[in-house]
Amino acid sequence: VVGEAGRTDVVTAVVAAGRPTTAVDPRADRIRAAAGTGAAVELADVADHLRRRLPGSLGAVVVSGTVDRASLAGKADLVDQALRALVPGGILVVLATDQASWESALDPVAADLAPGRPLRPETWALVLPRRPVRPVVQVDVHPAVRGTVHAVVAEAGR
Repeated sequence: VVGEAGRTDVVTAVVAAGRPTTAVDPRADRIRAAAGTGAAVELADVADHLRRRLPGSLGAVVVSGTVDRASLAGKADLVDQALRALVPGGILVVLATDQASWESALDPVAADLAPGRPLRPETWALVLPRRPVRPVVQVDVHPAVRGTVHAVVAEAGR
């Protein structure tokens, strides 16, 4: 599952690797764009989609976009639903926008009033292993790509 599908480059890469892929996004224009990648698509909130999945039914989940904008409680719910849906050894990838890039893209008022903001990779590396739903075996933090996005990769265990 790739949620949100707005990053069609991620969806395209997963499809090109030969993996069955479902692109999930609550925005119709993003789903239309993702449909052109060859992925299955679903117009839905990412956490809601993951909540409907059977436990242990997914091999990998990539989350971006919503994971930056959500409140702390929303981030926790999204990650918990992803970890619940992953098979043991399944991979969770959190694509978190670099905070400096996020702040520079918003005017000060919008940044101050946003319900959530991206977490730093170090924070994800601290939080993920403490998830009560299922322990994370390993967390790898990858540096920002082009200075805007960090990839935090976690392997789910039982």
